[in-house]
Amino acid sequence: MQKYTTLQRTKIVQFYFENGRSITQTQLAYKRYFQVRKAPIYRTIMKIIERFQEQGAVRDLPRPGRQRSVVTEANRQRVSDNIESSPGTSTRRRSTQLGMSRRSLQRILKDLKLFP
Repeated sequence: MQKYTTLQRTKIVQFYFENGRSITQTQLAYKRYFQVRKAPIYRTIMKIIERFQEQGAVRDLPRPGRQRSVVTEANRQRVSDNIESSPGTSTRRRSTQLGMSRRSLQRILKDLKLFP
């Protein structure tokens, strides 16, 4: 499913209720308002409406599970600085130098769009 912005979700809810709970009319209004060729499908609109009716909001709820503790802004900066100072170092050696697992280093490199 495409990630819709809060404005887009709000407009979907607004169009849905303004158009007498008609999915087709909601899709047409969405396409006109945002000037796009494709509107959200039936299932997407209904999920947004259900969330709005249950929670009174259209925002995403926080995801369950543990947050990543190593992939922080401070560690991203450390990795970035380390790469600038020694660009030829392997990920194994670099992870040892920085005191983090190799996989965590790989995740940070991916976030920074830097690949070994």
